[in-house]
Amino acid sequence: MYAKLIEKQEAAGAVVLKGPAYKQISEEVEALFNVLPAWDEQGRKEAIQVDTVLQAKVIAELLPSIAAVRNIAPRLDKMHKKALEPDPDLQTYGPVMKEKVLKLHERYLLLATLAESLLAYYDEAAGKAQEDADTAAAEVQQQQVKEIERANKAEQDAIVCEKREKEAQRAKEAAERAVALEIESKKREIARAKLEEAEERERAAALAAV
Repeated sequence: MYAKLIEKQEAAGAVVLKGPAYKQISEEVEALFNVLPAWDEQGRKEAIQVDTVLQAKVIAELLPSIAAVRNIAPRLDKMHKKALEPDPDLQTYGPVMKEKVLKLHERYLLLATLAESLLAYYDEAAGKAQEDADTAAAEVQQQQVKEIERANKAEQDAIVCEKREKEAQRAKEAAERAVALEIESKKREIARAKLEEAEERERAAALAAV
């Protein structure tokens, strides 16, 4: 995660200041030693896993410092190579300057080791934080999907229930109509029977009167 950002910042190159190379690099190394150790504190290392603000500070502050450390290497390597020159005729530095360059190189190696270890740690921590964030987002998405599925099921159940209620109501109404029709039919049969009985009595009375 951070490693790619470092590569971009490193590719941008170091700001080359005017002045003797040894003095310039010495000042850069000491300035970076004033910055990087603070990032090696355990509390800050633990906070990076949950603190998004600190994650942003890593990108804004720590990564440029690590890129600066890397950009010192090419310049210091040239000086170190000259300091190790065995041929007296090709030697650039005197004994005093040679000793200074060798000590500066040793100190730089400590700085570079610290820088790379910090990059490795924060890169892994940021990756873990991103993984946790992705997992949390996936869980939220899954929960939302489940809620939508539950809502859809509840809606479908409600539709089915309403359909059943309507069907039951229609069946009840049809049964009530059938009962009403049967009652009406029986009433007509009774009325017809009474009418026929009355007509029969009238005919009997008429025959008796003759």
